[in-house]
Amino acid sequence: MKIDALTRLFSVNSESYKAQTTTNAIDQDVRAKNSEAVKVKSDFGKAQVEQSDADRQAKVASLKKQVADGTYSRSSREVAEALARELFA
Repeated sequence: MKIDALTRLFSVNSESYKAQTTTNAIDQDVRAKNSEAVKVKSDFGKAQVEQSDADRQAKVASLKKQVADGTYSRSSREVAEALARELFA
């Protein structure tokens, strides 16, 4: 009886393994075909990044000037909201 149980167990595991390896082979074929289908230009989105960098640099310069002049201030509520967004996002 124990031998029958072990035989059934091994046959189920063997069938499961065969199904899994077949599925993995199919998945690899699909991935290979999909990787060929998607071609992205190397400079895609570069202009937008450069523009956002320029905007960011201007904003940072403005904030540095405000801090140096002593005119930069934020309410404690704004600070708490920003911290919460960073910590819990």
